[in-house]
Amino acid sequence: NFILSHTRGGQFNADYNEISAALTKSVSDANTEVHNRAAANDELRGMGTTLVAALVSDGKIYTENVGDSRMYMIPGSEITQISHDHSYVQYLLDIGKITEEEARSSNNRNIITRAVGTERSVETDIFFTKRPDVRDVYILLCSDGLTNMVSDDMIKRIICSQSGNLTDAESLKFKTEQLVQAANSLGGTDNITAVLIKL
Repeated sequence: NFILSHTRGGQFNADYNEISAALTKSVSDANTEVHNRAAANDELRGMGTTLVAALVSDGKIYTENVGDSRMYMIPGSEITQISHDHSYVQYLLDIGKITEEEARSSNNRNIITRAVGTERSVETDIFFTKRPDVRDVYILLCSDGLTNMVSDDMIKRIICSQSGNLTDAESLKFKTEQLVQAANSLGGTDNITAVLIKL
């Protein structure tokens, strides 16, 4: 899975259209690179990857995803999935064919409907949110190796837990390691990638 995170300070004042265009171009460039490499090597033919990216600027958060890697926002004691899965199970959920409980236990969770590199071009989704007006706000970028094993509620509990006398950097590292350990302890059936950011 291909996970990008990028934060900029107040000097970055491009409007939504400019930022969206820059994010879209980045994914298009990545798609071309993966597609060309796969086309040049028979052993890699057909390969692809999922992607989730976040850009934070002046209290605004731009999220982009392809596939089923996710971005969560955790303000205070809440957790919200910002990205939208491009998967067969999500499609069935969206049209009301299955329930959320059935989606969580489906054997088809690994079937994605979009990926970076499998075609010459790729469609990406971009989401715009504002930083919630609470003290602690976290952003989690992660692969399905985490979310297929660990529930949203457990993710929230780990991230919102107290970290003692750790610095912010130490706390983020500790919480990220706890997330990966939780996924492994529950089966760890896929690669687990997680990036945790505190705003």
